[in-house]
Amino acid sequence: CDGNAELDICGICDANPDNDCSEAPEEFDFNVSSQLAYYFITYVTIDNNLLDANDWVGVFNDDVCVGAKRWDTNNCLNEICAIPAYGDEGTELTNGYMVNGSIPTFKIYDYSENIIYDANLYVGDINPWIYLESSVVESIGVIKDCAGILGGIEEVDECNVCGGDNSTCLDCNGDVNGSAYIDQCNNCVLEIDPTCVADCAGIWGGIAELDQCG
Repeated sequence: CDGNAELDICGICDANPDNDCSEAPEEFDFNVSSQLAYYFITYVTIDNNLLDANDWVGVFNDDVCVGAKRWDTNNCLNEICAIPAYGDEGTELTNGYMVNGSIPTFKIYDYSENIIYDANLYVGDINPWIYLESSVVESIGVIKDCAGILGGIEEVDECNVCGGDNSTCLDCNGDVNGSAYIDQCNNCVLEIDPTCVADCAGIWGGIAELDQCG
């Protein structure tokens, strides 16, 4: 490069910092392994918007990064990028990496916001990792959860409560949205109990009776 121009990490020699490629965040550091499989992902989005060319996708086995790629679809065949997921080859450098049958998860780095999100939207199955196999994933992304938090993990439970634990709509039998109820005799029933009546003292389920003197 001549003058003020520098060779950036994209391999472009110019003096324009606006077209420089982004570097991966530290959380996306990984070691290359001789064991690998590929995941082709058709669409990757943040809040329903396709990734910018400087955003990154990382693939993880639990909390271990096993591969990462800058998601510039212009450099991918038919604008569908593939991310390598590296496997455990029995060395210290690949400890905790993928093994046959394990299922990866994905994280997305928004370069403009400098935020890493856990992908919380998956369209299509994520196939188990198999050495040298390639899998196609229709779409992954980051969306707002039911609390309106981008990349959040809250979900609507069976009681229709955001972030709930299904406890607010349990019946007396402990069934979610069940129909059992406590009757006037303080018994948990599914239907009216004909034996649940008030005695002569007005106590439901009581045993008092009128004697011959009334």
